[in-house]
Amino acid sequence: MDPTSSVHQHPKTVSSLEPDEEAQQHQEIHYAKGTTFSKTCFNMLNALSGVGVVVIPYGLSQGGWAGLGFLGLLAIISYYTCLLLQRCMNMDPHIKCYPDIGNLAFGPKGKIIISTFIYLQLFLLDISFLILVGDSLAKLYPEFGYKIGARRLDGSKAFIILSAMVVLPIAWLKSLRRLAYVSAIGAFACVVVIGAVIWVGLFGGVGFHDKGSLINLSGIPMATSIFALCFNGHAGLPTVIGAMKDRSMGPKALAISFITCSTAYALMSVLSYLMFGDQIKSQITQNLPIKNISSKIAIYVAAILPLLKYALVMAPVVAAIEESFSLCRKRVVNLLLRTTMVALTVIIALTFPFFGDMMAFIGSFLGGTVALILPCICYLKIFKGTKSCMVEKAMVMGILMLGFCMATIGTYFSLKRMLQKM
Repeated sequence: MDPTSSVHQHPKTVSSLEPDEEAQQHQEIHYAKGTTFSKTCFNMLNALSGVGVVVIPYGLSQGGWAGLGFLGLLAIISYYTCLLLQRCMNMDPHIKCYPDIGNLAFGPKGKIIISTFIYLQLFLLDISFLILVGDSLAKLYPEFGYKIGARRLDGSKAFIILSAMVVLPIAWLKSLRRLAYVSAIGAFACVVVIGAVIWVGLFGGVGFHDKGSLINLSGIPMATSIFALCFNGHAGLPTVIGAMKDRSMGPKALAISFITCSTAYALMSVLSYLMFGDQIKSQITQNLPIKNISSKIAIYVAAILPLLKYALVMAPVVAAIEESFSLCRKRVVNLLLRTTMVALTVIIALTFPFFGDMMAFIGSFLGGTVALILPCICYLKIFKGTKSCMVEKAMVMGILMLGFCMATIGTYFSLKRMLQKM
């Protein structure tokens, strides 16, 4: 997802569900200045795509072939909850982002709650980025290590600290506009990784001969958590829709983006499962034979992209803290704050260096909340008392219950697995 979209402005509230003359004028001005349909589709793809393409094969291996059904179901549900968010946005053309919807539904408290979940998700994503970089580089250089005082660090942990030292100067920058181009690299990186996997399967001596398992009931919670994360672009998608010239084209742009991402995810997970079966690791790049050039390219891409995205993901979190505490805007305090944030991500990454389990935790606890629970709650609140289809209300309630189940069960299993590995 596009992390910079979480920085937002305070919306104007409306006293009625019907837009007034001022709102219509606002919409006309917006049409003249908003983004085109094609650019919106590209931005949505960037919001949805990311490191999910690296971990989604692991999700399928955890649940077995039956996991494809859950993958398709979560894609449809996630698309539908995005539509719910857009319907909420249509009630007030001043709404620009997800937290603004919370403000419309529940006032300032709603905005704070949604913002908290989004910023926590971004913070945990930075932790997963460091783990991904550490594991990827350790795959290429397994003998790498160095001493810090009397203690020697080897493998992924050594690369985690080294990666943090690389991104720290970038994280100090208050303006990250020059780095904004990396969001466009996300879609290209996904294509590179998928292409590398196909190449290894066809020409790397691996083949597509593994049958895998039909279903693994014990792994379904882990699988659904990872799938939920892969389609969790809800934090940024309302901002992308809000920037459109014509918001009425939002559903079409969402459909194109979700179909494209679903196809890519399904292709990646199916081919990987046919190649490596139940032996798939938490990052598919860990299964690729490093003797192949295509494998090395995929591993380097999987390592470099998170480093480029780290500072962009961190920026909205720091900006929110600066907005809440004016002292943090002073240069020295600001540098200390940013350094502390990077240090915290390093400490947690070293304590829980389990990429798959971390991604599952983000997907279940935060993804289930941001993508399923909160859109349904906001929709039911904003449209309370209006005439709507009872079947649709029942469907929204069903998604709400599913979100609660995923958030509780998935979080329990992902935390349990992390604690068992410590």
